Amino acid sequence: GGSFGAQNRSFYLQDEWNVTDRLTVNLGVRRDDFKLDKPDGSEYVDLPENYAPRFGFTYDIGADKEGKFFGSYGQYFLPVASNTAFRQAAQEYFFRERFNYDPTAPFDANGLPVAISQNGTGAFQAVCPFALTTFSSGLNCNVTGDGSVKPTNTTLSQNLKATRETEFIVGYKHSFNDVTVGISYTHRNLDISAEDVAVDAAVLAYCTANGLVGCEDTWTGFHQYVITNPGKDATFNLDGQDGRVITLSAEDLRYPKPKRTYDAVELTVDKAWDGNWSIGGSYTWSKSKGNSEGFVQSDFEQDDAGITQDFDQPGFTENASGFLPNHRLHRFKLYGAVALSDEFTIGTNIRIDSPRRLSCFGYNPNPNYFAPNDPPYSDFGNAYGAASHFCGTGPVDANGEQESAPAVRGEGNRTSWISNFDVSGRYNMTFGDNVVTLRADVFNLFNAKGVQGRDEIGDLEFSTTGVTPNPNYGVVTSYQTPRSVRLGLDISF
Repeated sequence: GGSFGAQNRSFYLQDEWNVTDRLTVNLGVRRDDFKLDKPDGSEYVDLPENYAPRFGFTYDIGADKEGKFFGSYGQYFLPVASNTAFRQAAQEYFFRERFNYDPTAPFDANGLPVAISQNGTGAFQAVCPFALTTFSSGLNCNVTGDGSVKPTNTTLSQNLKATRETEFIVGYKHSFNDVTVGISYTHRNLDISAEDVAVDAAVLAYCTANGLVGCEDTWTGFHQYVITNPGKDATFNLDGQDGRVITLSAEDLRYPKPKRTYDAVELTVDKAWDGNWSIGGSYTWSKSKGNSEGFVQSDFEQDDAGITQDFDQPGFTENASGFLPNHRLHRFKLYGAVALSDEFTIGTNIRIDSPRRLSCFGYNPNPNYFAPNDPPYSDFGNAYGAASHFCGTGPVDANGEQESAPAVRGEGNRTSWISNFDVSGRYNMTFGDNVVTLRADVFNLFNAKGVQGRDEIGDLEFSTTGVTPNPNYGVVTSYQTPRSVRLGLDISF
């Protein structure tokens, strides 16, 4: 619980330079300062002086300057998501217990199975922060948040940099009287990402290399999360070690550099409104690939901004690079309006998107993927459940079990094509000097029921002999928004 504050400040300097009567150049620079406080009001994150260049140009061609080449280049910084203060710097409890039950026994008065014993295997061997039930042992929990507020220097890397993305656009537009056609290319690249990572496995290896004893009693897999830039070295204080500062290299941490690229080619055509009608549209071919979607992870609807599990364990990064959830290969748009009279105008907006490429999540079959030659304390990722890019997609044995196989991101099921046909009407009435406009909009006119999401969890249970497939894998979890109507009234004074 608690509340927190964030302060984001920016300065922008720009100059427009008419080099010739046809060439115009825009030069600029932006500075962003980001601050985020803890719920107790003390400072948590301070990332000042992030300077980003801006450059743009247009060049007119033709006798009447009917053609225009254009382009831009820029870098963009993002602040640490405010939600991070709640998850990383507040008093959070996050733990689970697991029980065995007799499936043949009657359910209790609440319709739940009656527990017959506590299951304390695997990652369920930590002491519970407090009792969840009256019959808990208190000794067999999977704990990822014990209610403690760790010092800032144990949860932030001293060399943390703000998330940064680079973008450039080039294109050309040409006007034929009142019709303009164009083509453009856009490229975006994730340069740096600020994310939380669990450092327990790397700390345990550090303790072994430096002769520190008893570390396995503290760093049990999820004890210390540090906000850092994955793929780079991290410097931070070891929690509870009397101010010991360590630097772990990117190789020590075993987290790859976050990647996200977006490439798109867009074709456009627009006929300007002439008082009677207008029409326009576009076709976009695009590709979005990488191992980091951004602030959220919509593969399985994790909307916890800034605290995704993409880089929570090294094993999660295996097979994680592929088509991202917002990848749409094709996108068509068509829009227009017609004035049926001086008072009545109707319009439409049509959008058609190609399917999304989905993933298959399961259990990492590698018993010790972090350090194969070390003791088996590195197999932490499976405590999250089916969250790795492995999936038991092969044939099953007589017991319904199979071995998880690599499942590259974006190579699972797909959604369906999504089509939205929206229509609108506007009717103007005059009352003295005032104009009253009656508005009506119908969204998804034909009530299309395109599939927006499917269950992407491929594995149900995991054991030393294999995995049990999830029978609900691929089942539809969401459809597009059904038809709706919106009525409105505007009064101009």
